[in-house]
Amino acid sequence: MAESVSSRHINNLISQLNALAIAPPQEEGLRQGLLDAARSLSHALETPGESVQRIVYAVLPEFLAETGYLNPVDATAGPFQKAYKTDLPIFGWMPKMPIYTSNFAKWVDASREGQNGFLDSFPFEEEVNCNLDPGTPLFVDVGGGIGHQCVALKSKLPHLPGRVILQDLDAFISQAMEGTGIEAMVHDFMTEQPVKGDLLF
Repeated sequence: MAESVSSRHINNLISQLNALAIAPPQEEGLRQGLLDAARSLSHALETPGESVQRIVYAVLPEFLAETGYLNPVDATAGPFQKAYKTDLPIFGWMPKMPIYTSNFAKWVDASREGQNGFLDSFPFEEEVNCNLDPGTPLFVDVGGGIGHQCVALKSKLPHLPGRVILQDLDAFISQAMEGTGIEAMVHDFMTEQPVKGDLLF
């Protein structure tokens, strides 16, 4: 019952806020108070990823003006670095902020909801030589996050021989999904690939 009352109150508040957006108060004290409350609520409702976007977008005009409106070509010198005062690329910075790593993984998971996977459009068994020795690499998901693609492959085609390997930074590998027959390997794809002889990356 409490949950339904709370939902009703929130829906009423949403209606009131929409009305205020059409005709905001003109008295300065009310206007400023409502603006401050709206900002606090907006920030409280943001996911960490949305917070990053807001903070980066805020410095984007200044960054573009400083760089002559040229397309960024350096992954360590973009609007993100300006906003967060770092010289690290975003995937170098993210592991130092576990909450962002966790939420990024959740976002990737949610973004796939209801969508076809690569095995729905790629005839894996027809295109890939699957008559392998079990110790031979079959599939390596480079930068594979927490392992959605590897799990999908082993779930749909569990009989295939060969190694299925998930690679990503430690921050993601430490949160990898559980899956039988999947090897989790910490690897930065900006460095040399340690697995040789794979059939499919």
